[in-house]
Amino acid sequence: GGLVRAYTQGAVAALNACGVGVMHPTARYLMEVGYPMLNRMDFFLKDEPVLVEDKTFTDVITYTLVVRCADEEAFLARLTNMTEGSVSPLRYEELYLAWPEEDGK
Repeated sequence: GGLVRAYTQGAVAALNACGVGVMHPTARYLMEVGYPMLNRMDFFLKDEPVLVEDKTFTDVITYTLVVRCADEEAFLARLTNMTEGSVSPLRYEELYLAWPEEDGK
């Protein structure tokens, strides 16, 4: 009996701690950037509503990132402005992901 109660309390605590997640329509992009733009791009992306899933270094740097569809148009406009149109992100997938909820939303 005591072991069952302990497991029950542990399961209840885990479920209460995880909270509710909301799935959002999300777009996944690939984007190639030259090495001279690496620091500038990293600085730009850290303040944007995107998640960088991967960064691969070959002859260029290839970013794999996701952005909520609701933020997509504004993000792409800021990216185009920051890079002066030199970066052309390729949208290759749409999916649903749980994004951290911001206070007040």
